[in-house]
Amino acid sequence: MFNVSRTCVRSVLFAALITLATLGHPGLVAAQSTSVNTDTLNVSDDPQGNRNVLRPTARPIGAGDVYVSLLNLLFPQVGVGLTDDLSLEIGAFAAPTEDSYPDLAVHIRPSLRIHRRASVDVSIDATTIITKSDAFFGGHDWSMEMRPRLLLTAGSDRASLTAGIGVPLIAEDGEVTSITTSYLDILAAGQVRLFPWMKLITETNILPGYRERFLLFGFTSSGRVQAANFENETTRVLTANGFRFYGDSFSADVAVEADVFFDPVLEDELSLAPVLRFAYRF
Repeated sequence: MFNVSRTCVRSVLFAALITLATLGHPGLVAAQSTSVNTDTLNVSDDPQGNRNVLRPTARPIGAGDVYVSLLNLLFPQVGVGLTDDLSLEIGAFAAPTEDSYPDLAVHIRPSLRIHRRASVDVSIDATTIITKSDAFFGGHDWSMEMRPRLLLTAGSDRASLTAGIGVPLIAEDGEVTSITTSYLDILAAGQVRLFPWMKLITETNILPGYRERFLLFGFTSSGRVQAANFENETTRVLTANGFRFYGDSFSADVAVEADVFFDPVLEDELSLAPVLRFAYRF
């Protein structure tokens, strides 16, 4: 992560918003009605049609369908369509550390479609992330975040838009320590098919009231080391843009994710990370 000026940070967000606006242009959506049956608008030829780059759409996996994926060669995930409307995704991430036990994160996401009409799907999900770390701030061994969310996806396999809003609930060592209405999870995403085998995908995740926690070290007058937690409230924005290459069963996503912190106290920060995701649908 490195520091950049506010102008640079806002330029990244402006580019993401322009992409979203392009995907949502009425001409793009209207063009689908002349060549696509409205009864099958929410049926996708994309084997990962239920997902954007890193975040989901409102569309389910599909009854009896199963997929496996690998994100950045470190994060395996499996998804199962339990019914036409109910899906379940489970993933795990393990990072090596200097200690005997690695940092471990388990990701569980049940999703239920509650409305379907022509080109519009509405679903609710509850993403739960359980993290085990010996180096967690404040001496906690594990943390859990549950993120109930409402998602809406409109459009066809050629062009679609997804919007979502959720409220993260955070627990540490079994005690809920942060439930604030200002801490929201706002999602805006879009997809457009450029060729029968390639899509352009963009997504922006806004976290207003995001609270960062730092562990600071200092020395007392007697020379002893003293540690203290420092919390800072910021607005965090994650935006990912890239391409999906796909066939009947296999897909590969190649993208770049920008992680931006708008900090009223410290300087704004921007970090970039590559995204490489392979998936196979059975």
